[in-house]
This record gives sequence, C-alpha cells and structure tokens, in this order.
Amino acid sequence: MPKKGDSLLKLYRIVKIHQLLRSNKSYSAAELVEYLSEIDGSVNERKIGLDIQSLRNLGADIKGHRFGGFFYQQPFSLLNALEGVDTAEMDEVISFIRQLAKTKAAFFELDKLLLHLEQRVRAEGYADNPFLEFERVETKNINRLDEFYRYVTEKRVREIEYTPFDSEPETKVIFPVILREFNNRWTLIAFDRAKSAYQNFALDRIGKVRLSTATLVDGNNFDSKTYFKDVIGNTIESDTVERIVFTVFKRRAFYVETKPWHHSQQKIGEGEESMTFELQIKPNREFWAKVMEHIEDIEINEPEVLRIEFQERVQKIYDRIF
Repeated sequence: MPKKGDSLLKLYRIVKIHQLLRSNKSYSAAELVEYLSEIDGSVNERKIGLDIQSLRNLGADIKGHRFGGFFYQQPFSLLNALEGVDTAEMDEVISFIRQLAKTKAAFFELDKLLLHLEQRVRAEGYADNPFLEFERVETKNINRLDEFYRYVTEKRVREIEYTPFDSEPETKVIFPVILREFNNRWTLIAFDRAKSAYQNFALDRIGKVRLSTATLVDGNNFDSKTYFKDVIGNTIESDTVERIVFTVFKRRAFYVETKPWHHSQQKIGEGEESMTFELQIKPNREFWAKVMEHIEDIEINEPEVLRIEFQERVQKIYDRIF
C-alpha cells in the first residue's frame, strides 16, 4: 500500500506531466524525468510510465513511446477527468493546496491545480463538506479559469469579445498578464492595444477568445506587485497615493482591525468608543465599497477632499430615500 507522501508526489508528477503534454509538444521519458526531478528526486522512467498509464486510465489519449516521445493525440481536460473524485473531500483538498501554495511547493504549479479544483467546488451540485465550507457564489465563466490561466502563461496576443455593463459587445486586442480574484470575482488583467494601457476584464463578461497576429510588447514588462501595491482590489483610478485617516466606532472597529483593508493599514489611535486607522493607497471604487459597507460606523478624517466626497455620497443616499 503506497504511503501518503508517495500518493502526493504522484499527484504532483501527474499534474506536471499534464501541463507539459497539453503544450502540443512531445516529451520522451528521459525528458520527463529531467523536468520532474525537482518535484520528485526519486523519479525514474518506470514511474513516468506508470504516471502516463494513470493519465490514460483517466481518459487521456496519449500516443508515442518512451523514446520517441509522449503527446496528447486529442485535447484532454484533467478537470473533467477528476469527476470521479469524492466531491465531499474537495473543500479539504482546496484548503490543503492553499496552504502548500504559500510554501516552496508553489514551484509545483499548485496554483494551477487550485484553479482546477476551485472551478469544481464552486459549481452547482457538489456535496457539502461537514467540516469546511467556502462561500458559494454563482460566477459566470468560473468553468473557464483554466482556459484563462493558459492565456496568461502562454504570453500571446489575443482578441476577445468583451461586453461592458450597459453596452454592446466589443472586440479587444489584448496581451493577458495576470488573473486576479477579489471579493469572489475573477478578473483578467491585460494590456489593451486601443487604450495603450493595462485594463481589467471581468471573466463573466468575456466571450469568444482568438489568437491575434498583432504585436504588443508592453505586456512583457508588467510587474503585478508594483502595479497593485497601492490599491484595494483590482482597479487603478488614480496615480496619487493618498494618506487616508478614518475612524471606526467600536462595534465595527475590531472587525476592521483584525481584517485590514490593505497591507498599509495601521491603527494610529484608540479611544473608549472608536479606533482610528491610516491607509496609504490610491482611492478607487473598491475603497469606497469598503467605506460604504461601514457607513453607519465610520468617519473619514483626512484628506478633506475624501471627507467631502463621503458626505456627498451619504447625502445622495438620504435624498434618494427621503
């Protein structure tokens, strides 16, 4: 009977082999051993043969042999092949992989496997786990996460059909650079040729995707850590970082303290009835969503322009109701 560690290494190997074969290239057993040696130091051609057979057992149409190279004869979805997995265990698997992704195991492309599993666990009809529960939010195009992940990793220019809110579909020429999830919504960040800037494209509004013959080089210079460093969420609406000071009354202050809005958040004061915090961010719609979520218990102190904007937003609500 294989040990638990052996089973986990086999999973790593199978995911990596799948990733390689889906690139439409062929790989000999010796080449696969070389690619997988950093995942499993004990890997050899015999194990590769067993892993190839495991993929075949899952339904993969793999042609070739150990010397000439293995390749997918037909496109194969590992996600669909996992339909036989006990769905009651899916949340536990996702939780486990999230923990691994914070360690050096991220080298194993576990982020991609997480996308596979997250697609499944958020789909309708799956059994609840009695010990773990994720927020169930019906999201259009969640089943295409793996597809969009591939667009990002392939680093090729694409044409997409995109439908903005209250508008007709548009054709966009883009260079995908990263997938980001915020507030249970996935967004594709890409360099937009027409606007000569990075733009956010909500996955639930992307239709058909095609390869483009256009050339866009700016996307190759994208640095996500720098780009999103000073914002909450995904939206960039300003180039100026503001020092924002706000006060939250005690019934909600502990929540804000223990679940910071942004990595720059600091508590700079505390009284009997409230706590005062400081942020260093570029204000955007996600920031205002946080503020309005706490509308009954929050005051913006600085800067004055945001304090006035908050008052105007509250006044509009009052005028609409009364």
